[in-house]
Amino acid sequence: MRPLRRLWPALEALPGLAAVTEEWKDRFGDDFDAGRELLRLTNRRAEAYPCPSPGGFGCPRRVVDHGNGKLVAVCGDRPKRCDKLMLTKQDIAIHEVDVRKLCAGAAVAFGIEPTFDEISDLCHTYRVGDYHPEAGKRFPIFLTIQTDRASLRDVAARLCAATEPAFILLVPTPRLIDMAMTELLGRQEARFVALVDIFEKAENSALRANDAAGQIVSDFHETVLPKEKAGSPEHFPTPPDATWGDVIIEFVDGHTVSARCNSASGRYNYTQMGMVDRRSGNPDVQWRLLSELADGHGQLDWGASAARPENKKRKQTLNQRLSAFFGIEGEPITWDKQAKNYSCRFQLAPD
Repeated sequence: MRPLRRLWPALEALPGLAAVTEEWKDRFGDDFDAGRELLRLTNRRAEAYPCPSPGGFGCPRRVVDHGNGKLVAVCGDRPKRCDKLMLTKQDIAIHEVDVRKLCAGAAVAFGIEPTFDEISDLCHTYRVGDYHPEAGKRFPIFLTIQTDRASLRDVAARLCAATEPAFILLVPTPRLIDMAMTELLGRQEARFVALVDIFEKAENSALRANDAAGQIVSDFHETVLPKEKAGSPEHFPTPPDATWGDVIIEFVDGHTVSARCNSASGRYNYTQMGMVDRRSGNPDVQWRLLSELADGHGQLDWGASAARPENKKRKQTLNQRLSAFFGIEGEPITWDKQAKNYSCRFQLAPD
């Protein structure tokens, strides 16, 4: 494979991302065979046609329709620099960049599910999809195609303001990026990635992603999900899109549980699950409540001997700890008004 040195800069040099085939050939150069994959035919027709001359007040050539299918490109310079050129309807058909297809290709390169969405109020800016390494963790990947530094700076600033987690912002080339923009994104662990660095031209002239995309995702992962410090609560490797109904917790002994969720499993103690009393080092009241719920196989009746008024607050805190550990949205333990008991939405069993 070889780098695409003409294709990506061309996208940043053409406002509107649309032109006739002749202009795309001129801008893409040797990359046209690969770049044509990203173009789609529109129902629009050009009113001007590219000139071979350096350009003057009458450039580009004006398209004149003489009727009966007779189309002519006419030079507007005086004296004329270009000869008249007979055209066909195909010659003046406008092709635009298929941003949905480009975003889909980027999603495949990063190994994510494509969820194309055009970002309102941001010109030529799109959501490619989300990097979803584990349950409860989603980091958006955006694509923006701008033609000047001020516009790119505005897009970067507005995405930072509107996006809480870290994100990746794809751009055709790094040409418009400056240090201030890099630092702006860096403050929330976001980063720029240039398409020129992750796509190349294959031997059959097709557009193909190289190995750089995988390394970029790996580096991004290490930044946004660093390894846990010793002694701090851990996070269960919950598969993406898992629900509380997929979780099974079984007590092994008074200090340890076995946890499973679809294909992921492991053994964890109360410290690893963030339920340690920092003063004594012993299990805290949330761990004891979890154990009491296990004795009832996931239920705790209000009339049971273990039921206490203070468990209402403890249940709320236990929900927070379990949600942080598994990264699954929604309450794992609910209050059933009719049955008057606490009920786990996951399977829970004693030792």
